[in-house]
Amino acid sequence: HLLKHGLSKASDIAKNLGLHRTNMYMILESLINKGIVSYALKENIKCFAATSPERLLLYLKEEEAKIKQNEKKIRKLIPDLHKLRMPQKENIKVEIYQGREGVKTILDLILKEGKDYLVLGYTGLPFKIMPDYFIRWQKKRVQLGLKRRLLAEEAKRDYEPVHQPLTTVKFLPDSYAPPTSAIIFGKKVWMTLSASESINLLIESEEVVDSYKKYFDFLWGIAKN
Repeated sequence: HLLKHGLSKASDIAKNLGLHRTNMYMILESLINKGIVSYALKENIKCFAATSPERLLLYLKEEEAKIKQNEKKIRKLIPDLHKLRMPQKENIKVEIYQGREGVKTILDLILKEGKDYLVLGYTGLPFKIMPDYFIRWQKKRVQLGLKRRLLAEEAKRDYEPVHQPLTTVKFLPDSYAPPTSAIIFGKKVWMTLSASESINLLIESEEVVDSYKKYFDFLWGIAKN
């Protein structure tokens, strides 16, 4: 749209693409952060424009470099995860998922589990990388009656995706914010190591889940409504 029509208001872009204006602003903000879209004030109205098409190629190269860097981080993390097996007889299953399809796979597992779940630290990753899909997924979650307790940073208090139906939210001060996001469901823990590159670990272990639940309950006790 922006390449074809040039400087445009968010409302015009949303109408052209058939998206809700609130969602459109979030998408545009994400594209601005990536350097793919810029904005300017026109008659005191914020308007948006596409940057040079070459910026897309540059962005992809930057993302490729970040993915390689995160792969190194994960390789260093794997030995520590294997150590979790030592004090217990339980086999711990660890899987790595990357990109949109990986996130979709994990989200589908949450629905298939069919039980209430916990969210520790909110990155907003699914909404950022596939907003339309995540909105549909949230509707399915509500239809299935799956409740969630969500702990988010205080800075996310006004972030719309946090305040969804069947959600009880509390907010943590920055000093208690977890280093990584985790979703605890069934016998699994979904950890987001890098939201920007969509690098995710899925750990299947009752003992790991139990440890995360205890950590979650501790933070829940000190968090604010």
